[in-house]
Amino acid sequence: MYKDTVLVIEVKGYRVRKDVTKDFARKEGVEHSRQKNIEKPLTQIKTVMNDLVENKIHKELNKDKKYYFMAVNMDNLPTSNFMSANSHDEFVSSNNVLNIKGLFSLSLEEFELFTEIISSMNKSFGEILDDYYDKFYGMALKNYFNRILRQIPDYHKKGPLISLKNEAEIKLNTFFSEL
Repeated sequence: MYKDTVLVIEVKGYRVRKDVTKDFARKEGVEHSRQKNIEKPLTQIKTVMNDLVENKIHKELNKDKKYYFMAVNMDNLPTSNFMSANSHDEFVSSNNVLNIKGLFSLSLEEFELFTEIISSMNKSFGEILDDYYDKFYGMALKNYFNRILRQIPDYHKKGPLISLKNEAEIKLNTFFSEL
């Protein structure tokens, strides 16, 4: 499944505007944050990838692949809340070069969960993201990713990043005990 899929990630240092996180968010603040955190990064990905494929910059990037676009920010507005089926379809159909399968906006925390999943499971990222669209769209990505992680046997005891964390802890303890 990996051979026919491409995950394109755009990482930004953006945050959601403060006036959006308050109890009474201003419409302008929500719209500004939506454009900055979701629309602009995804449009940037689409523009760059269209150019790469059209100009045949790399033989592996072509029209036959399935593309998943992911914008990662410091925090985010859930894509499902701000990208209706119509706007999603409009974004995808405005592109005549790529076969875009999914559009996602993730916080750093959600991205970490996503990387834990793809490094711990025998599933491709395409299968995981398609499953979200097919069965769980509208659910917060963080909840969806946590649901998957809970299904991995003994995940919290022996996940791939857990061993790295444990090793780093041992090294830090050794370092400080020798001071």
